[in-house]
Amino acid sequence: IREDDIEIGGAMVFHYPDEDTPCLLVRTGERAYLAYEQQCTHLACPVIPRVAEGRLDCPCHEGAFDLATGRPTAGPPRRPLPRVIVEIREGRVWAVGVEKREA
Repeated sequence: IREDDIEIGGAMVFHYPDEDTPCLLVRTGERAYLAYEQQCTHLACPVIPRVAEGRLDCPCHEGAFDLATGRPTAGPPRRPLPRVIVEIREGRVWAVGVEKREA
């Protein structure tokens, strides 16, 4: 993904580490990006980025996660979203790993 493919405050879906795992890439600053697996840790509904509000929302059961940390802040989810580790190389954003985390 090229850095300029996403505006600051924007997000896009990509798949990593395979085609069966949807993830969200969120651009939070000029060269600042966050990425998480897109499936809620409660029942795997897709989370929706609310960048201006600093959260990721799960519409299925009114769950919410902190955008900066991926930790649950509302609703039934108890585990944080797995963070996708990204690096910027030569103007492109690359997913390079997944950090599985416990509550």
